[in-house]
Amino acid sequence: MVGKTTVNMFQSTAQSPESKLSAYISYLSFLTEKYPTHTSCINCLYERAVGECCLQPAIWLQYAEFLVRVIVSCMFPNLYPAP
Repeated sequence: MVGKTTVNMFQSTAQSPESKLSAYISYLSFLTEKYPTHTSCINCLYERAVGECCLQPAIWLQYAEFLVRVIVSCMFPNLYPAP
């Protein structure tokens, strides 16, 4: 499970819209590398990120790629490994 200290570290760095986006992307990269099977936690963070940074296309593209990976790995577990 993700520790509260880790969450606070990423939340405290976000001030401006650009820094919020950067903090979300950093935190999402950390989660997907360290906890790739916690897709519900990662999805929840993506939902928060697109809610707060909805005008930033980069976060939408990253979220769409994540969803495609999750859906494809669920539909074809033998062909594609889980994220």
